[in-house]
Amino acid sequence: MKAFSIKVLSLSCILCISLSCFAEPGDDLIKSGHQKIESGDFKGAVTDFTKAVSVNPKAADAYFGRGVANDDMQNYKEAIADYSSAIKINASYVNAYLNRGVSKTNLEQYKEAVADFDKAIELDPKNEDAYYNRALAKGFSGDRKSVMEDYNKVIELNNKSGRAYLNRGILFLASGDKTRACDDLKKATGLGLKIAEELVKKNCE
Repeated sequence: MKAFSIKVLSLSCILCISLSCFAEPGDDLIKSGHQKIESGDFKGAVTDFTKAVSVNPKAADAYFGRGVANDDMQNYKEAIADYSSAIKINASYVNAYLNRGVSKTNLEQYKEAVADFDKAIELDPKNEDAYYNRALAKGFSGDRKSVMEDYNKVIELNNKSGRAYLNRGILFLASGDKTRACDDLKKATGLGLKIAEELVKKNCE
């Protein structure tokens, strides 16, 4: 199962005072890069973000955006390097830790991924994507002891998270708790997950 990436397209903040706006060097290139990501032109986006970095080497959003584009092309090592550069500039860049963790998960670097998700949660304790992706990384590594706790937290933060109900339901099935498994799978079905519907038909009827 491929890890989920939020792909947050956060643009650099522009401070406006009265009618005067002061943009950082390279902001236009960052904006263009995000637009190219949205249109599916990932190579073009990388080009724009690279130009932005050359104009402003301290533009954390440019490194982050290039990381997103590299992720979309499955260039996970390059994405990790970009997210790391963003973090070096801004040690509190939550989404950079989160996306770097996803890239590490996709490279099967599970312990390192969990460490990144831990940091994202430390910085933003209500970030449901961090808990969800940490659960995936723990599950892939075979460390299932606290996976359920992470899915519980996702559902606590967002009771409409079909993917969390689905995965928690599968864990309940694996542990032999069919009653709670079916409850979760039915909730996931109600939230539109077809795979959950198939599991309900197979295990709950």
